[in-house]
Amino acid sequence: MKRTIVWAAPLLAAAVALSGCAGGWRGGTPPGSAQAPGVAAGAAPAAKGTAGAPGATQASAAGVTFVWKGEGGSVALAGEFNGWNTTADPMTKQADGSWTITKKLEPGRYQYKFVVDGSNWKPDPTATESADDGFGGKNSVIVVGGAAAPAPAPAPAAGGAAVAGEGVAFAWKGGGNSVALAGEFNGWNTTADPMTKQADGSWTITKKLEPGRYAYKFVVDGNTWKEDPTAKESTDDGFGGKNSVIAVGGAPGTAAPLPAPAATAATAPTGKGRPPAVTADAVVFTFAGGATAVALAGEFNGWSTTVDPMAKQADGTWTISKKLAPGTYAYKFVVNGTTWKQDDANPEAKDDGFGGKNSLVTVK
Repeated sequence: MKRTIVWAAPLLAAAVALSGCAGGWRGGTPPGSAQAPGVAAGAAPAAKGTAGAPGATQASAAGVTFVWKGEGGSVALAGEFNGWNTTADPMTKQADGSWTITKKLEPGRYQYKFVVDGSNWKPDPTATESADDGFGGKNSVIVVGGAAAPAPAPAPAAGGAAVAGEGVAFAWKGGGNSVALAGEFNGWNTTADPMTKQADGSWTITKKLEPGRYAYKFVVDGNTWKEDPTAKESTDDGFGGKNSVIAVGGAPGTAAPLPAPAATAATAPTGKGRPPAVTADAVVFTFAGGATAVALAGEFNGWSTTVDPMAKQADGTWTISKKLAPGTYAYKFVVNGTTWKQDDANPEAKDDGFGGKNSLVTVK
């Protein structure tokens, strides 16, 4: 997964679990589950970071009662306490329509989410603490036994990746018990380039790179993907976030200029996007963004990124006609092989399980 799509800890755990990230998380740990710090022994099993109102997630002598009051035909609890398993802790529907489960937990800090209908990961709206999930969203946090909240990560200092004669020096000044560098130069491997902690708390690595432009991210605690806040350039990662970019020129310390776009690459279309046109014979899908290749992916083709390539038209739009049986289908456009795009011309949509939207088409 070339991480202009950061298939990260999920994505790589998602490139990898993303045969269709657009369709919701496809197994594995949601990104951003950080390891809890230790807790003082013997602390009373009281919970912090939960809303006290009835119906909210809260602790009692019996354990922590998790409550989900949103939609769903089935709901499960997944978190650090069960290895982010989507089936280990199914919740029970109550008479008022809410879903609950009571779980005995040892003192500590735990990240969690609700898994709705087997694939849609939802944060707990009643939780008063949260943590980045590594995909631009949030995991909810429950604190059992008086564990202290983690110290905020120190603000990153100016600098970032610096090109020098001996290579590129990458620096991460955020929190973390371990940090690795992952990018196009190492196949987005999360273990190939571990970084070294310095006396000031920062993490660094110097890597020799050939001249070129490289997208990269930092991998914190093995599964949380972080953009370099000091990088001067970035590019879309295909998930609504950004990959940082380092440019290495031919001479030491010289950044390569942005390459001029090829005359045939991703020219802006003159035609406009249109919502799906349902006819007696097929559904015509139209994409109007700049691209060199576009495919249609959705529930009708198992979210495949290659089964339904679209054809470029004279006005610069991309189209495909597809025969579909009656029903309602979620879909997205896959641009340049990696970037998933909602159909901007279609107002019908639903949550994709990652804080974004899948477009919807209904065939009658």
